[in-house]
Amino acid sequence: MTQLIPTTILIFNRDKQENRRNKILFIDASNEYQKSCNQNYLREKDITHIITAYQAFEDEEGYVKVVALEELAANEYVLNINRYVLTPKDENDKINIKAEIIKLRELEAQRAEAEKSINKYLR
Repeated sequence: MTQLIPTTILIFNRDKQENRRNKILFIDASNEYQKSCNQNYLREKDITHIITAYQAFEDEEGYVKVVALEELAANEYVLNINRYVLTPKDENDKINIKAEIIKLRELEAQRAEAEKSINKYLR
């Protein structure tokens, strides 16, 4: 089993533009890398995406979140990236509850029929 080691890069900029002051930029590039036998590495396109997101300083769903200091304070200054950048759920992770209930009912009916058949043989 491969164990990933989370890495964080902090960039402190005292000379921020006015519209970026009192804000923190979170970038979650945890899914952008190339797996290798001995170590994982960032590809050129991954590095470009990170730099572009940093320069744009705008929200990008599932990847970048600009957080005002007020929001950070409301979260007790927790800097856990998962609190701010929510990765979108994979389409395969979504559950159709109605369809699953129908399947459950069908399976319960099949079980009931199998139970009747077993009881018939046991008599």
